[in-house]
Amino acid sequence: MLSIADGDLAEQVQRKVAEQLVALDPSFDEALPLVLDLLGVAGPDGGAASRAGSRERLAGFMRRFVRSRSASGLVVLLLDDAHWIDKASDELMCELVAAVPGTRTLLLANFRPDYRPAWIGGANVHQLSLSPLGEEACRELLRELLGVDASLGDLADRICERTGGNPFFIEEIVRSLAALGNLDGRRGAHRLTAPLDTLSLPATVQSLLAARVDRLGERAKHVLQIAAVIGKQFDEPLLAAVGGLADHDLATALGPLQEAEFIHLVSPYPQPQYAFKHPLTREVAYQSQLGDQRARTHASVAAALEKLRGDRLGEYAALIAHHWQASGMRFEAARWQRRAALKVSNIKLRSRRRARTP
Repeated sequence: MLSIADGDLAEQVQRKVAEQLVALDPSFDEALPLVLDLLGVAGPDGGAASRAGSRERLAGFMRRFVRSRSASGLVVLLLDDAHWIDKASDELMCELVAAVPGTRTLLLANFRPDYRPAWIGGANVHQLSLSPLGEEACRELLRELLGVDASLGDLADRICERTGGNPFFIEEIVRSLAALGNLDGRRGAHRLTAPLDTLSLPATVQSLLAARVDRLGERAKHVLQIAAVIGKQFDEPLLAAVGGLADHDLATALGPLQEAEFIHLVSPYPQPQYAFKHPLTREVAYQSQLGDQRARTHASVAAALEKLRGDRLGEYAALIAHHWQASGMRFEAARWQRRAALKVSNIKLRSRRRARTP
């Protein structure tokens, strides 16, 4: 909503936020310190301002902001993979959800069934559970992917039965059969090149993905595994720093990963940023590494973040602590955990002082 890129420097974030808030509503100028602290970026005064004097103040700002933002047009907000959300952000989501009713704003969130958000409920919230595809929908998807060539026989029936109507599993099986040379042609116009009885369909989507990862070239596989340790989303400078790769070597690895649809480009500017196409892909790539290898990569990610995010360390302190913890470097993890906790404590202290000020 504020058009901030992950690679923006602290000064750029401060300028963008200030310009956009004032353009939206001149009275938001007084909320600038609050917003900058929420983003983990110190304000022009060095961070002396309070993030929020109270929950009521934060709620009031969120209501005004959402209403002002939607006054000029429809607004769609997307929270992807809400099950990974931290406690502080979850509390912020409660305020955001409460601010949406009465505005032209649609807030969409997706999450796994085992996650129970505190902000679900109420007349303005509707929850939709995604079920596996029914038999007809499964066949329709396979007609779109495979086509109707006579050589396919009852391949669609076998895939429907094996996948249980999981659309991602269906797509991955078709992609795998094509990569192995068992299917020839293009999407929607395939023909079977091997006897149907000789085909072995994987039992799970995880085993299928693991086999696809194993078939990658060494450099592409190495980059994919580094990306899996970094997280769901990652940029080229961080990948290059962790992997020790030159620009050309990184490009030759990213190309095949995009072609195989393991990852996709999210934003080309200011630094190319990518994301895993599906959470299971990241999970499989992460688990495909030995524990010692993962630990070393986590340490490299933490060190690279310290260097590349030097002007926004307050924002990344908790993430850096996570990577040091996962690397087994408990002293470094504790140091960054204290830094993250100290930031929160300072915010609370400034809030109390502001509240006592007449």
